[in-house]
Amino acid sequence: FQAEDGIRDIGVTGVQTCALPICGGIVVSGLPTTYTAGTAYSFSVKINHASANRTVWGFAIKAIDTVARVVVGTWSTSNANTSIKGTAGGTSYELSHAQAGTSASSNTYTYSNLTWTAPAVPTANQARVKFYIAAVAGDGSGDETGDYVYTTTFTSNQQVAPPPPPACVFTYGTWSTCSNGKIGRAHV
Repeated sequence: FQAEDGIRDIGVTGVQTCALPICGGIVVSGLPTTYTAGTAYSFSVKINHASANRTVWGFAIKAIDTVARVVVGTWSTSNANTSIKGTAGGTSYELSHAQAGTSASSNTYTYSNLTWTAPAVPTANQARVKFYIAAVAGDGSGDETGDYVYTTTFTSNQQVAPPPPPACVFTYGTWSTCSNGKIGRAHV
């Protein structure tokens, strides 16, 4: 069960898929739509199902740049029920459940205490990051029949700082404040 590039094949067969509001879905809270280089973002993954009859829960998340399709950023977690798979920068690098979460019959399960850290010095290709998330809401029967798989994606763009103001801009005959705090007047 992996969040593959494009989620074209998440490695689970024989399952039912559907999306909110009919069956369920995934809600990711805390990941940014605009990221700042080097910033760590704490987030959670909530899996929802329409009926309160699910007892096993799992997820996987991957961050890929939208140009070269290379893994972006690093994962960390203090959630004992999650693990980091692969090596940072490697094609299979992702954060996922270590062992499927279990609960009494329920319609929701949340994985929390998850962190994605944006690259400290993003390349031009990393200006736009796409997160791929897959989750399963299982019935606990031990096989895949009757389990539901949900997938979603969203994109985060790098926050670009505005260019610094010019040292001093003068218009003939006006006073201007320079970036060094000094005041001057243009003369011809």
